[in-house]
Amino acid sequence: DLEYFLATLDEPARTVVGTAALSGLRESEVRGLQWQDYDGENLSVRRAVWRTDVDKTKTPESDAEVPVIALLRTMLDAHRKRNPDSTWIFAGEKKGFALNLDNLARREIMPVVGELWHGWHGWRRGLATILFDLGVDSEIVAKILRHADSATTRRHYIKLEQQKQGRKAMRKLQTLVTKTVKTRKRKR
Repeated sequence: DLEYFLATLDEPARTVVGTAALSGLRESEVRGLQWQDYDGENLSVRRAVWRTDVDKTKTPESDAEVPVIALLRTMLDAHRKRNPDSTWIFAGEKKGFALNLDNLARREIMPVVGELWHGWHGWRRGLATILFDLGVDSEIVAKILRHADSATTRRHYIKLEQQKQGRKAMRKLQTLVTKTVKTRKRKR
């Protein structure tokens, strides 16, 4: 749950996770954000950072603006006050270059949240599913995620209720099977 992550994590992990979860940006795009890309209303996705390479976004459609909701605005504004001299929104402490989010996850996020961590891309899929569940048309969800084709969004990002129900049913089966096996072992 995002609420748990935001209540539990320290900075800057809290704001990085909030940005990923509330914007739907890819990991490389979160890393590539600079303060010039944030105007208080939108994040302009202009670049991606992979390892130490600064490059264009994944696709031409990815180079676009993403609206910033009030919660994210509050988080980013507070983060800016804590880091006024950086070019990068999320800068590494040692070199001042774009923060390595995999290192952040390994060092500061996973030790705190453990198995709840499902990687950076999970926030992107989660946002798509939540928006769709709220009744937002998949075409609009695709625009927010900056997909060229909404079929990609529907096929790979939106977890439909049937999929959730299927996972829930399989967990029930697992519980039943586990109880049955334990009962049989005790009878022997």
